[in-house]
Amino acid sequence: MGWCFHNDDKIKKLSMQNKEKYKEYSARFEKLSVFNDDTEFNGNLSFKNPVLITGRYKGSIDTESELIISEGSRVEADIRSKVVILEGVLTGDVEASEMVDILPTGKLYGNITTAKLKIADGVIFEGTCRMIKK
Repeated sequence: MGWCFHNDDKIKKLSMQNKEKYKEYSARFEKLSVFNDDTEFNGNLSFKNPVLITGRYKGSIDTESELIISEGSRVEADIRSKVVILEGVLTGDVEASEMVDILPTGKLYGNITTAKLKIADGVIFEGTCRMIKK
């Protein structure tokens, strides 16, 4: 079982690839918290600041902030969020009030409800999408 943190001194526990992701996203989002590479978490997650998941998660996620699922991560959850950025594998439905951004390594097995959708070349998306007004 890993741990969750938002302290820059503890990024050394991340893999090299995810250290780069952490640096990239922490520059973009103030107060970024991380579920690191060896974290496995089951349950209901609710948070107010952006979260980067680089490990495994199963349950539900409910936030008014940003959620980043890093490459190599596996998440099984229904998600309600402001923004979802997907680089890893997500199985579950996503409801994002502002945007879903699926990057080239992203795989989504579930339905999307969002105001804005960005899907890169190479993405795997198996589900339906319903666009809403912002």
